[in-house]
Amino acid sequence: MAKKDSGKKITVYTLKGGEGKTTIACAIALEGDWAIITNDVHSDLTSALKEESYLVLDPHHPLPTKEDLFGANIIFDPGGFLDERMIDAIKMSDYVIIPVTEFGKKLNTERFMASVFEIEQYNKNIVIVLNKITDETAKIAKEELKKQKYNYPVFEMKKNEAFEIMLNEGIPISQIVKRGGLFKRWFSQVDNQLQNLINYINK
Repeated sequence: MAKKDSGKKITVYTLKGGEGKTTIACAIALEGDWAIITNDVHSDLTSALKEESYLVLDPHHPLPTKEDLFGANIIFDPGGFLDERMIDAIKMSDYVIIPVTEFGKKLNTERFMASVFEIEQYNKNIVIVLNKITDETAKIAKEELKKQKYNYPVFEMKKNEAFEIMLNEGIPISQIVKRGGLFKRWFSQVDNQLQNLINYINK
C-alpha cells in the first residue's frame, strides 16, 4: 500500500494578470512551512521569500517529481501560462486556487471562466478567491457566480495595504497584525480571511 503524502500541494493560477496570484501564494507561504515553485523567471516572490523557500524553474529545468516533493508543503505558482511542467503540478495538487478581481466585468469574467475551464481538465478541486474586494464588489461577484452555477468553495480577500507590507518586508500578515494598534485595527479582517483560506486547504 502506497504511503500517503503528509505534505500539501496547491496551485494558484489564473490566465489574467493583475489578479493577485503571486501575492496570495506568498501570503500563504509566509504563514507556514511552505515553499513555492514557479516557472516565471521574473516573479515578484523572490523579493518576499528567503532563497531556500522558492524554486524558479528556467525554461529547461524539469519540475521535481511527486516523489521528490513527498512530505513537503508546496505552492505551485505558474507564470500566466501552463507548460507541461505546470500541468503536472496541477495534477498533483490537492487544491487549485483561482483568484479573480472585479468578477462581473466582461474581461475579468471571461478570463476567469477560461481559467476554470482549463483547470477542470486536470483537477476539479478548485477554490475561488474573490480578491481585492470591497463589500460592494463581493456582493456583485457572488451574484455573478450563482448565475454561472459554479459550486466551488468561495473565499474573500479584502483589498488591503497589508499585502504590500508583507511583500516589501517578507513577513506574514499575522505578524503584522501582532504589532497592535492601528496595524491590528486595519489588518485584522484580511488576516482572518487569509487564515480561513489556509485552514480550508490544510484540511
